[in-house]
Amino acid sequence: MGIIYFLIAFIQPIILFTPEMVTITGGSLTLGPLKGFLIGYIGILGGIGAMYFMGRYAQQIIVKRLGKEELFNKYTRLVKKNGEVIIGLLFILPVLPDNIICAGAGISKMPFKNFISIAAVAKLITTFIYAYSIELANILPITELQLFAAQLVVMMIIVLVNHLIKKRRLKVAEMT
Repeated sequence: MGIIYFLIAFIQPIILFTPEMVTITGGSLTLGPLKGFLIGYIGILGGIGAMYFMGRYAQQIIVKRLGKEELFNKYTRLVKKNGEVIIGLLFILPVLPDNIICAGAGISKMPFKNFISIAAVAKLITTFIYAYSIELANILPITELQLFAAQLVVMMIIVLVNHLIKKRRLKVAEMT
């Protein structure tokens, strides 16, 4: 059962349009929260990496097929300007499907090392929350508003860390 769950988690950010929450929660219910978290995290991160490279090397096909060249150009400029923050927020907040985020990062030529680092942290947070959501709901009966507030706190931490990293990079660049 673990192999099937891993494969589902792997293809989820590539071709499945089911939300990560459904995939991880289902795996957690079937395998238990720890196995559901670990297998789901590794699978989703692998699928994210694969989709990034598909976007990077098949960008012309993707852009032409969707017929949204202007939209992709706008997305590329936005990612180049504020890449780390935008990608991190998009992964944590369920605004866009993962496959669009990954392909867009690949198309924008964001360095893979930066992209996968952001994805690893963001997916560590979301996968853990989804895997343990049922147990947490039994222990701590939280409302949707409280869950949203927790997501906002995580988002603000990511923005703050990104700001500090950029500030440090500027100082290092000025010193050289």
